[in-house]
Amino acid sequence: MPDLADLGSWAVRLLRARGQTLSPRTQVFKLSARQCKKYFKRLVTQAQESERVTWTKWERVLFDAIERETGDVVDAIAVTGEPHPLAHTKSFYYTPNERSLVTTYLRAAQKLVDLADLGLEVDFDKCFEEAEECSNSVGSRACASKEAVISGVANLKSKVRTAHHYDGWASFAAYHNIYTFYTVQMLGFASGYRAVRTPYIALDEVHERRYVAAISDKDNELRHKTRLGYLPGPVLRQLDYYERHLAVLFSTCDFRLRRSGEIESNPCFFIIESEDRSGTLEVRPSTLESYLDDFLGLPANAHRRFMRTELKEAGCPPDFVNAFMGHASYGEEPWCRYSGLSLSQYRSIMTAYLEPILMELGFEPIASRLTVGVGR
Repeated sequence: MPDLADLGSWAVRLLRARGQTLSPRTQVFKLSARQCKKYFKRLVTQAQESERVTWTKWERVLFDAIERETGDVVDAIAVTGEPHPLAHTKSFYYTPNERSLVTTYLRAAQKLVDLADLGLEVDFDKCFEEAEECSNSVGSRACASKEAVISGVANLKSKVRTAHHYDGWASFAAYHNIYTFYTVQMLGFASGYRAVRTPYIALDEVHERRYVAAISDKDNELRHKTRLGYLPGPVLRQLDYYERHLAVLFSTCDFRLRRSGEIESNPCFFIIESEDRSGTLEVRPSTLESYLDDFLGLPANAHRRFMRTELKEAGCPPDFVNAFMGHASYGEEPWCRYSGLSLSQYRSIMTAYLEPILMELGFEPIASRLTVGVGR
C-alpha cells in the first residue's frame, strides 16, 4: 500500500537516531499494546471525548471507510488485515488483484484526509496512476487466472469434439465421460455449485419462466442453506442436450449398463472405461479428480473462488455476489420474504454480469452425437 503520510522515512530516522540496525526484525515501537491503550484512554479523557471515541472505534476507522467505499467487508479485511467474524468464509473465496485493493485504499484514504482536514500534501493523482501498474493478485492460492480458465475451457471443448468420433464401447465411454465433465463444469461455473454432492441440476427442477432452481449443495434435511440459482440460457440448452443424450443412452438398454436400474436413478454419472467391467460411477469430488487435473489442476471447488473474484471485479454488487455463492446473511437472500433484495433483481443482475463472464470463458452448448437428428 502507498505510504501516504511518509511514515516509513520517519520510522527509519527514529531507528537511526536510536543507533539501531535496520532489519526486518528491528523493533520500531517499545510500548506494548496495553500501554498504548492506556495512553490513548488518557488522551481522549483529557479531550473530554472518552464517551464518543474508543480504542475499538479508532482501530476501525480505516476498516469502516473501506467497507463503506465498496460495500464488501472482504475488501476491508484484505486491506487492513483485520478479521471479521461474519466474513471468514467470504474471504476464503476471494482473490482480488493488487490494483483493485490499492485503488480502493486510495479512494477511502482520500476521503478520510479531506474529512479530518489533516493537511497532508499527498499527490493522489500520481498514486492512482501508479496503482494502474499493479498486476499481482492476493488471497486464495487455489484460484485460476482468467487466461488459464479460457485455455482450459478451449482444451476441454477440443477433447469433447475429438472424443465425438468414437467407434466402440470403450471410446464411447470416454466420450460420455468427457461430455459429462464438460456439462458439470459449465453448470458449476454458472451456478457456483459446491462439489460436495453430485454437482448437477435436472431440467425439471428449473422454473420454466424464471430460469431459477433450488440449489441444495451443502445442506441437511432442514435445508437452511438452500439457495436459488439463476441459470442462463446457454446453460439450460446444455442441460437439455445432456438429458437428451441420457434419454437415448437409457433407451438402448445396453447390457453393460443393466445393473438393477441404478443408472436411471442417477441423472449424472461416469461410465467405467473397461472392456471386462461394466457399471457407472456417480459424479462426485473423488470421481472428478482425474478430469480436474487435466482441466485446471485445481480442486473441485476452485471454480467458486474464480467466479466470486470475477463477479466482484466485473462490478457485480456484493449482496448479489454473496447470494450467488450461498454466503448471504439473514435478510440478504433475494428469495426471502423480508429481504431487501428481490428475485427479479437477482435475475437481472446475474443476467448482466454472469452471462458475459461465461461467454468470455468460452462455455457454449454442445450437442451430443447420440442426439443428432433425434427429437426430445
